[in-house]
Amino acid sequence: MAIEARLTAPLGEVGRKLHTARSRNDQVAADLQLYLRDRVRTIVARVAELQTATSMIPASAPVSADDGLAVHPYAITAVVDENGKVIEGHEFQAEQVLSPDLAYMMQFMLEQVINHGTGAGARPRRAGGR
Repeated sequence: MAIEARLTAPLGEVGRKLHTARSRNDQVAADLQLYLRDRVRTIVARVAELQTATSMIPASAPVSADDGLAVHPYAITAVVDENGKVIEGHEFQAEQVLSPDLAYMMQFMLEQVINHGTGAGARPRRAGGR
């Protein structure tokens, strides 16, 4: 039984001598309760991870559109003097924050919401032609 196994692990032989004074049905119910309590904790932790991930979707949308690259934008790319000499400039900086595969999957899911889901009202209309 799982109860006896849990007792013998920390207690050794003493755990084998302890009689739990429960019927088999009670022991099965207790084992199931312990198992489910552990699984529920795992599920709650995974739901928390999912909530964190979904809260990051708006910030990650530009990243997923750029194959997982986070590009750090600049309003002014360079300061140039009257002779065309660059006084101060910023180089293009990008950091791979999502794998290209994950970025593709996120982009696909976002497109599906626009094309077939609750975001259909935000789908761009055709500008011209039939």
